[in-house]
Amino acid sequence: MHKRKSAFPTNALLSWMFFAIVEAVLILGIIQYRKQHARRIDNFMPYSPPQKRKQWGQHFLNDRAIIQRILDATRSFAAETVVEIGAGKGALTLPLASDRAAPYRHIIAIEKDRRLAAFLARALPQCPIPAVLQEGDARDLLPQIPSSLSNASYVIVGSIPYSLTGILLRKIGELAPPPRGCLLVVQKEVAHRIVATAPRANKLALSVQFWASPRLITTIPRTSFMPPPRVDSALIKLTTRHRLPCDRERYYTTLHAAFAHPRKTLVNNLKTSFPEVAIRAALSRLSLPPSARAQLLTPATLCKLSGLLHASRASGPCS
Repeated sequence: MHKRKSAFPTNALLSWMFFAIVEAVLILGIIQYRKQHARRIDNFMPYSPPQKRKQWGQHFLNDRAIIQRILDATRSFAAETVVEIGAGKGALTLPLASDRAAPYRHIIAIEKDRRLAAFLARALPQCPIPAVLQEGDARDLLPQIPSSLSNASYVIVGSIPYSLTGILLRKIGELAPPPRGCLLVVQKEVAHRIVATAPRANKLALSVQFWASPRLITTIPRTSFMPPPRVDSALIKLTTRHRLPCDRERYYTTLHAAFAHPRKTLVNNLKTSFPEVAIRAALSRLSLPPSARAQLLTPATLCKLSGLLHASRASGPCS
């Protein structure tokens, strides 16, 4: 009588082979997925860039499709020079400097991080379009750039830090001569505020729309950055106005007063700076009711309102 051999070794071997095959298939699938869907820009990076600085909130754009849209929109301005704010690892800088079909012939890249600036300084000389790297804070360097260009046309691009969006937009709006336009990656919520119009106008929208016409090009998911931020972003295009619609100082003085308390009426907000009688008369001339709030204003209406109010202040009560 023969003893039946145990099937355990055979079953164990088959189980091991099964899991090995599954693991191999998963690894091959991951590799194939990365090849098909990766949004990296390694082709432009001959060196390994340094890691981000957490304290500066650095999030690097890593989406080829978005980068290509920025390149296409940059060409549409037909400017001679491109000024980039926050060059970072060169995700946009290097493709800009490698675009042989571009109308621009010069690039100025601003980067505050010394390590990233050193990395780009090694990578940029290999690109066909000359690029100058300026290490420092864009808030300090931007005002100096127009005078260095000898009246050459320029466009400003970049993925700007969320915390600096307001001040950088103000500094761009004050540049003289102004850029032909801007292509900026900003927080999605901020982008929607910038393009807002009456009856949902806001202080930021009217500030930017005084000197530029904004358009939201596309939204950008947080997964397009490495590491991903906590919020989504958007790409906006600002086309600079050839001529400002009215006096800058009067416009912004009136704007700040009008939005001092957004829930209050224009009469209540403005009467701390102008005579109430003049405010009511100005609103009547502009076909605005006494109960109107600042959210109803357009740049054109605000220009007219600022002109009427400052004229009344200049004439005085006895004129």
